Amino acid sequence: MAVAVVKYHENGTPYCAKYRICVLGNLDPHNRTKSDCYTLVMSQLEFWLLLSETCRKQCHLQSGDFEQAFCQSMLPNNESYVVRSPKGCFLTPPKTLLLLKKTLYGLKRSPRHWYMKAKQVLNDLGIYECYNAPCVFRGFISSHTNPNSEIILGLYVDDFMYFLEDHATKIAFKSLLFNKLNVDFYRNSTQFLGMKLNIVHNETETTIYINQQAVAENLVANAGLDQPHVNPTLTPYRSGFPVDKIPPHPNLPPECKAECEMMLWSYVGTLNWLSTGTRPDLSTITKMLAQYSHAATPAHITSAKYAIKNLKGTLRVQRGLVFNAAGEPWWGHRFDPIAC
Repeated sequence: MAVAVVKYHENGTPYCAKYRICVLGNLDPHNRTKSDCYTLVMSQLEFWLLLSETCRKQCHLQSGDFEQAFCQSMLPNNESYVVRSPKGCFLTPPKTLLLLKKTLYGLKRSPRHWYMKAKQVLNDLGIYECYNAPCVFRGFISSHTNPNSEIILGLYVDDFMYFLEDHATKIAFKSLLFNKLNVDFYRNSTQFLGMKLNIVHNETETTIYINQQAVAENLVANAGLDQPHVNPTLTPYRSGFPVDKIPPHPNLPPECKAECEMMLWSYVGTLNWLSTGTRPDLSTITKMLAQYSHAATPAHITSAKYAIKNLKGTLRVQRGLVFNAAGEPWWGHRFDPIAC
């Protein structure tokens, strides 16, 4: 089968589309455990640590993307897969069977094979994963100007961020990695995992401000609350209407119950992504709403929309997290680079 994927800028507008040929991994007859298949991802806390270290050392944060990551690993000898050629493929006759040599998107173990491949390549370059954070890699890269320059890199499946103190070493690292894997280095690190980064450098310090403005705006629009007549709320909580006191609705029609659950899943999923990323003020209400994902009622939808109305009231000031040389991030509003 073929899957089309659209990628978006930090402001929510699409900038490219990818078209991938995938195999149907659900037809794989092998019994795989979770540890056989999963790939490790960098946590939000590790991402914040990377930003804090960048500010503390006053380095320039860089990012990149491994193109078609799950197709860069070779299948081991003990794993054999035979697949039919894609329908309409002009390179093979109809009903042709293909023996895979490389992993493809859709295979159960492709994520795991990719992580092991990326880990091996980084290890070969002298960059090793941290013991308690296997998606944060640290090491030293040599160059003609600095034989012992440290690099710190965070990996999130096929996206990564890193920083180096020495410019010549940075060029050497890019060349070494480019020779090992199919990778695309971004000129400016303005976006990572749907979060917008505003990086300001001056003579005394480096400051990084991150927010999820596009995610918040899309949530407000999907909830139908983006109209001018919808007034924002001062807090995510309705005074006198605690979420955990909403009575159950046993006589709710099945179709209405299913619709409420789907809506609550969508709202809670996006609120959770915001609360764990840049909006910790939404953590409590998100946790309370998540408890009713399988017992949602119209009252829970009303409570969720009340929290989203509060989110709407903060769109103009673009609340997020601010990192500087002090170390710990603090929650604040958008800052003006000119004022810094």
